Amino acid sequence: EEDKDSPDLKKPARETPMHCRSHGRAIFQPMVTRDDAGGEYTIWPTDLGYVYFGRIDRELLNAFVVKFRLETNARINSQPAYLPPDPKVIGDSGLVIAASGDGFVYAVKEEGGGTLWRFSTGEPIINSPAAIGDRVYVATQIGGMYCLESKTGKNLWFTPGVVQFVAASKDRVYGADRIGRLLIIDAANGARLDVMNTEKNVIKLSNTDTDRIYLIDRKGLVQCLRELELDKPIMHDLDRKEAVKPILKEPPAPQQETTPEAEADPDNPFL
Repeated sequence: EEDKDSPDLKKPARETPMHCRSHGRAIFQPMVTRDDAGGEYTIWPTDLGYVYFGRIDRELLNAFVVKFRLETNARINSQPAYLPPDPKVIGDSGLVIAASGDGFVYAVKEEGGGTLWRFSTGEPIINSPAAIGDRVYVATQIGGMYCLESKTGKNLWFTPGVVQFVAASKDRVYGADRIGRLLIIDAANGARLDVMNTEKNVIKLSNTDTDRIYLIDRKGLVQCLRELELDKPIMHDLDRKEAVKPILKEPPAPQQETTPEAEADPDNPFL
């Protein structure tokens, strides 16, 4: 006799999570680039040299689909960078900047997936590119940072010895070298202005949101450095980021339940 109280093993205990198939292992956390009423746009690289562009379509029962992909010739060792579209330019597309282990930098349009430009550094790249406004900063593993124009990939300047982008202000760019020093660079031409000695084991965060420099030592002490004249942080690409910020819908206000007796009571002050 069938036990009516036992769970139905043929039915799943819960809904299957959204998923899609990509070629290779996703070695970094997927990045959500945009979130609108229709769905979420996300990108992720794999260990076989692909960058996938996916979309969670809320109008199709939360379907997770791949829109297109970028194929490179080498492993991708870092998270791609994302530059939101310029709200002042009609029809402007966001840019995804990806760097491969064989030294190539790719700029791919978020809309349509077309490759806008490709640039070769000639050296392996293991750190993420940094996209700020009309510039992209790319540091190579051997040591040297390129400043590229974000729309064309044109090389604006190169400075040797830099293995990591750290931060940027209006007039200066900050990077780290192999022995842990903080390098101060002229943003206009890439000339080295000064060097700040720090411990080699101090972690230097790559900050593309503001001009602030964040350092973390081995004991967990976090320091925030700034230029003397900059009392308030410079917020990079704030207008672009505000334009793609998700619009949160307010939940409907709960309705007060009433009983027939309360509805019929004319002296009830709460009706």
